Amino acid sequence: MQWGSIMKLKVLMILAAVALALTGIGADEQKQETAAPAVAKGPVLTDLYDSIKPSEIPDNPIKLIGADWMLVTAGNQDKFNSMTASWGGYGVWDKPVTFILVHSDRYTYQFLEKEEYYTLSFYDPAKYRDVLLKIFGRKSGRDTDKVKESGFTPIFTNPGIAYAEARMIIVCKKKFSAFTGAENKSHKLFFGEIVSVWVKKLATAATAALPQQGKIGDNIKFTPIEHASVVIQTKENTIFVDPVGELSRYARFPKPDIILTTHSHADHFNPAVTDALKGKDTVCVGPKDVTDNLGYGQPLKNGAETTVKGVRIEAIPAYNTTADRMEFHPKGRDNGYVLNMNGKRIYISGDTEDIKEMRQLRNIDSAFLCMNLPYSMTEEQAASAVLEMKPKEVIPYHYSGRNGMSDPKKFKRLVSEKNKDINVLLMDWYGESLAVGKE
Repeated sequence: MQWGSIMKLKVLMILAAVALALTGIGADEQKQETAAPAVAKGPVLTDLYDSIKPSEIPDNPIKLIGADWMLVTAGNQDKFNSMTASWGGYGVWDKPVTFILVHSDRYTYQFLEKEEYYTLSFYDPAKYRDVLLKIFGRKSGRDTDKVKESGFTPIFTNPGIAYAEARMIIVCKKKFSAFTGAENKSHKLFFGEIVSVWVKKLATAATAALPQQGKIGDNIKFTPIEHASVVIQTKENTIFVDPVGELSRYARFPKPDIILTTHSHADHFNPAVTDALKGKDTVCVGPKDVTDNLGYGQPLKNGAETTVKGVRIEAIPAYNTTADRMEFHPKGRDNGYVLNMNGKRIYISGDTEDIKEMRQLRNIDSAFLCMNLPYSMTEEQAASAVLEMKPKEVIPYHYSGRNGMSDPKKFKRLVSEKNKDINVLLMDWYGESLAVGKE
């Protein structure tokens, strides 16, 4: 087919190809890619996503692709590659199609040439922009395991592959390709027929009944935002813990007096979000690598404590102990915290396993406890630690992992069977999360 034939393309939303200089991705950065090895069986697509028609795609492509960026993924379950891209769009060529431009010297290009299908996946930029840029955008898959380094969860779209962190996935079947310049020395334009579109499920009726706000004593309330992000409030202070995600989710709260960060992983820390949320009097507290990244804030190392605006903050170690998990959270780098405020002691675990420093904690009124694999611990490890720590109340959080959700209902049963005096409070952290577990 000659280039002139392409001009017959009836584009509904044309060319979201935005100059890379305008989107913040340098020419070389945009062209890097991820080469990923085979992965174990991951989450089930239909458990996390609903199928919609291409005509129901809700986003403006100029913003979706040109400003927020996307991942282009090609390959199969044995090996696949992903690259950050901001050149492309979607429209109509007899049928709904997408189009992308990929340079011929990119490793991902080889997979696009070889495979019949590719996916475009889209993410919350406030939460994942650093991952898209620094890992998928700047590092080469030739010498880096991007899946491992990003913490992203591969999900098979049958055909195709994407990541469970995506808020939307478009599966495409190649229809046409052509170079836009000298053969093998420029970008190649790929058109793909849209075969399916998947969007993240909204909260179900079951999760809508879960509490979306809790209280600790009479004077402290807390609000889950998502995953590891929570807002704790008293009459005197508002504390944002690990704030990431859409800024709009924090709009109902006053400017924080304290921003508390446990560690630098993208599901806990986004410097752009911290910059946008802090006020002129906000004090940011975190490990040294976090405050170094921000260029401001109060660093706090394991075992240290500080008092900020009347809140005494103890930095509790947070690290992995299981051999195949040690790389995620090495000992001495990351923090959990105990907040001493309004006569209560509140433990925030961050990412950790059931370490001795956690088990030795005493007089905890409420504990926010993580449980997800492979990054932190199992439900059994978490329950064992809680039974030794004996907090008055425990709130399971941070239970979405690489291969889906851990089961907070199972955790609750394990604790309640051995100590009915510990209240296990299940909260709404994810929307679809409590679809797991039937107890």
